[in-house]
Amino acid sequence: ASVSTVLEELVTMAEKESSEAISTGDNNNKNIKSSLLWKPVQANFMLSSGAAAAASGSSNSGDEFGLISTVGRELGFAAHHAIHHMAMIKLIAIGHLGLDLHDLSPDFGKAPSTVHHETSASP
Repeated sequence: ASVSTVLEELVTMAEKESSEAISTGDNNNKNIKSSLLWKPVQANFMLSSGAAAAASGSSNSGDEFGLISTVGRELGFAAHHAIHHMAMIKLIAIGHLGLDLHDLSPDFGKAPSTVHHETSASP
């Protein structure tokens, strides 16, 4: 199964369980079946753009490499990678949009492990 196929299944399951929760009055968000999060998927990555091949006249569009993963692992990676984007947003907001450092949370754009290290290392 591809990541997108399993994500579609996860969304469908979440929607079904949300509508069931609404009809039964159960507002507990822990009903989504976690087994789908550990379903194996193949995550494909482009290792080259194919630009060099195209420049030489080849029809190769790039090399793609497949790795076996899980939906949970891919969602975890995406969430963690979003922190990197938040750090870039913080730099742009402060450096180019005139926001003050104190306009954003001091932990905005920091990985949880960094925040944990900083708080545990503080006297």
